[in-house]
Amino acid sequence: MVSVRRELTPYFLNPLTPYLVHSLRNWLTRKQKETRRGRAELKLFDTSASWNAKPENRFLPSWWENLNIRLLTDNKKWTEPQRKMMGKAGRVHGIRFVLSLVASVVVFLGVINIRNAAGERQRNAEATRLVKGLLTADTSQIKTVIEKELPGFRQYATDDLQQAFQESPAKSHAKRHAALAFLPDGKSVLPFLKNRLLTITPLNFVHMRDLLIDDKDELVASYWETARTGETPALRFQAACALAGFDAENEHWQEKDFQTFVAGHLVSVRPSELLLWTNALRPVKDHLTGALSTVYRNPDAGEQVRSFATDTLADFWSDNSDGLFDLLAVANEKQFASMFSRLDFHREEAVALGIAEVARTFLEDASEAEKESLAMRQANAAVMLLKMGASDQVWPLLKHSPDPRVRSYIIHWLSPRAGDPKTIIARYEQETDVTIKRALLLCLGEFELEEVEQQPLVENLLEVYSSDRDAGLHAAAEWLLRKWKQDEKISAIDKELPQTEKQLTAAKDKQRQWYVNGQGQTFVIFDAGEFQMGSRVTEADRRTDETLHRRWIGRKIAIASKEVTREQWRVFYNSTKVWPADQDQFQPYIRSDDSPMVMMTWYEAVHYCNWLSEQEGILEEQWCYEKNEANHYGPGMKAKDNFLELTGYRLPTEAEWEYACRAGASTSRYYGVTDILLPRYSWHLYNSNDQAHPVASLKPNDYGLFDAKGNVWEWCYDSSGRYPVSMEQAVDDLPPTGNVYDTDNVEDLGRRVLSGGAFFNLTSIIRSSGRFSLVPSTRFHNCGFRPARTWH
Repeated sequence: MVSVRRELTPYFLNPLTPYLVHSLRNWLTRKQKETRRGRAELKLFDTSASWNAKPENRFLPSWWENLNIRLLTDNKKWTEPQRKMMGKAGRVHGIRFVLSLVASVVVFLGVINIRNAAGERQRNAEATRLVKGLLTADTSQIKTVIEKELPGFRQYATDDLQQAFQESPAKSHAKRHAALAFLPDGKSVLPFLKNRLLTITPLNFVHMRDLLIDDKDELVASYWETARTGETPALRFQAACALAGFDAENEHWQEKDFQTFVAGHLVSVRPSELLLWTNALRPVKDHLTGALSTVYRNPDAGEQVRSFATDTLADFWSDNSDGLFDLLAVANEKQFASMFSRLDFHREEAVALGIAEVARTFLEDASEAEKESLAMRQANAAVMLLKMGASDQVWPLLKHSPDPRVRSYIIHWLSPRAGDPKTIIARYEQETDVTIKRALLLCLGEFELEEVEQQPLVENLLEVYSSDRDAGLHAAAEWLLRKWKQDEKISAIDKELPQTEKQLTAAKDKQRQWYVNGQGQTFVIFDAGEFQMGSRVTEADRRTDETLHRRWIGRKIAIASKEVTREQWRVFYNSTKVWPADQDQFQPYIRSDDSPMVMMTWYEAVHYCNWLSEQEGILEEQWCYEKNEANHYGPGMKAKDNFLELTGYRLPTEAEWEYACRAGASTSRYYGVTDILLPRYSWHLYNSNDQAHPVASLKPNDYGLFDAKGNVWEWCYDSSGRYPVSMEQAVDDLPPTGNVYDTDNVEDLGRRVLSGGAFFNLTSIIRSSGRFSLVPSTRFHNCGFRPARTWH
């Protein structure tokens, strides 16, 4: 069938075809149309017939038909007319294709050019936008712009950057930013940037320095010259900050003078600049900590300067527990908090360091300065341990000792260094050592507690005040209760405490270490043995008449815990009419009845002692003083020869007074040495407002004496003789008992000793060994006294 169809296709027509049956012809045509090849052969036949009949281009097959005919028919079997037509169609469509292709290319290139031109305009616009933003941006932001945003538009931004650099003011952000952005393409701006870095504000310094890091080799030499020999400290310092980022390993950083300069300038900048410059110098922090530590330790450096040194060191040594602890150990109140907060991140190491510190002891030949330094370090370490919950090694430091410096610093430093008063209260409730309990109460008084916090302890303190046998604890409780405004409750107890001499005698076997006499005066009782009287040659501010020597007292004494007040003296005056208690001349110096009475003569003071013996019912034979021949307490009177054996009231001997004042301490003051703590114990020139203050306002010593330092000078019995020179043997405390006269002649028992210092004295006078003397008839506006007695 196929062979028949092929023979009958237009390619194989023969002269007999026109005579075929019409239906057979249609059938064969339909069969050809069923295939692509057949359809192409039919199209070739039809178009060839049409074109050859009328050879016009419009009768040629279309380009698509032309392509199909060429692909699907066998050109070797084309007839000549068909071949002629197909040749013509090829030429026509070829020309049309070339023309179309050329037109397309032209259109395409036009479109590309249009798009390129638009892209150029867009990139130029974006570059302009970036440059404008760069010129007004914060310096902290331009690194991102320069390194990440600008590179793709750099060829378009160059002209804008150059123009901005040339036209902007010399000190403007715009000129600086334009130069920094232009630097990768042109080193001509580097001299400008080199100088500009030395005057840029600290806020932008590090950002600019980081952008110049790739050019540091061309800058370092010039900056070192400026840093070491620059015209102004500001230029030198800023050059040093540049070198910290560019040349941190240079040997010049080892030079002490250079370190001192950089550290000194750093702690002198404005507060808002400190952290910025600290960050700039961080790469060389190890070279600066020594110089900063010197500033940190210097009390004369100024509060702000030391504060800056503190903050910077805490930052630089945040990961150095040893370094932080060393700084904490010498910290003042404000420095302590910064160091503690950083050291708390190294708690385990800090506790170990603190325990080792408080366990150290003075070297045998340590100077006073070395002892004081160690005491301050140990106190700071102790406070740190308490705050970190490691208190077992701290409590023993509060036990009284001949050198109480550490103890006293802990008492006064725990509160301002943010210690917890609950820790002190809890320890007080379980503590058994009475000297530690005294210290805990004195420490607790440094905290500002709310009434609700005080109340649980008040009843215990009232019980201590009324009945505890220890005089020092009794006085500490009194001081704390008064500080907590419990005066009414104290007064109520005071009414029950006085004892007559008969009652005291009957209760001596059960006697507390203190008692209250019929005048309401508290006396503390202690055995006075041997001690070193006077001052060591190493004691600051000592005088030549304070020769250190061994003194033996060898008796039990009772001495008033407070100086005689104006109220108490008024009772004496009402009885004797001796020296009125209320005089206008007292007004500048005494402004309350519980302040010490002043301006009595030595004669009147001893008169008061005899009067007090009489009031207390002590037999006259036990009174200590004899009147003069005129039956007066005045020149020519004397102490009885055995007055130190009698039980009557008297003035303390100078040795008794110093023994009582020291309260077992060998340091220059009964709490230690430092002037810093003196205002907590003594009214003197710098805190008294040139007047005496109510007795027992400040802390007592460990024997329970108030105001043994300052407030008023206190008359002692002794004449002002020279101390023994030899230390080989203790000297008995047996002052002469001859007649007393108003004379400067020591042999005539003239000038009498006063001890303790007064409200108008410099701190150098307020020492346990400090002494003064006046003729016994002198009235001095800051002289008072406290009575004493020998206790049997």
